Amino acid sequence: MALLGALLNAIYCVSSVRAFLDSSSNTDMRRFLVSAIALQTSWSILLIWTAFRPFERRYMLLFTSLPVFLGNVLAGYSQFMESHTSGPFVLNTIIGLIFSALFLAAFFFGKVNIPSNGVNGDPI
Repeated sequence: MALLGALLNAIYCVSSVRAFLDSSSNTDMRRFLVSAIALQTSWSILLIWTAFRPFERRYMLLFTSLPVFLGNVLAGYSQFMESHTSGPFVLNTIIGLIFSALFLAAFFFGKVNIPSNGVNGDPI
């Protein structure tokens, strides 16, 4: 699940880099895109780091679920404001709910599978 999140953030990062390099982007848009590129890149790296020890670092999935949901709702709302149709808003909200639910499910199901070292049930 962490790798799926990393892939999604990497896709957002690549699209932000494309928009940054687009000659029609103005200075204000480029300032915004620098922050977006930095955030998406760092979040991708953090989720890849989580994937190497998924059970011990599963709290990253918990921290990721709310921003994923809110980001999709805000993206859908932005599209709604531009086009005045509810389709993109509903679609982005559903996608955000699905990804958030998957992240939360991975968090809670991952708790069961943590191997313990036998001392007080502590994870290895």
